[in-house]
Amino acid sequence: MTSWAGTSVNHLDELENEVTEVTALLRQNVEKLLERGEKIDRLQSRSENLESSSTNFKLSAAKTRKKMWWRNFRMSCLLGWMIFLIIAITVTIILGKHGETLTDTPHSV
Repeated sequence: MTSWAGTSVNHLDELENEVTEVTALLRQNVEKLLERGEKIDRLQSRSENLESSSTNFKLSAAKTRKKMWWRNFRMSCLLGWMIFLIIAITVTIILGKHGETLTDTPHSV
């Protein structure tokens, strides 16, 4: 009978050890799961911040693009006016000189 009791105790000890191991494994898995959840929360927070930043960047880029377009338009208009004035002054000078040469020629009577 002692052999039966001894094997029973050994078997019970083995089962207790297995339960302890499984419990430890479960605790480790739960800890890893909680850590993973925290990492997911941080990642979600980062992605929300990134989305907000990208929206702000998009708005400021559109503003800057519009501002630069108007600046370019004004410079183009100014350049156009300057070219027009240069041509107008050149034509006036040429026509003025041409008019002088026409009035300086003697008229035959």
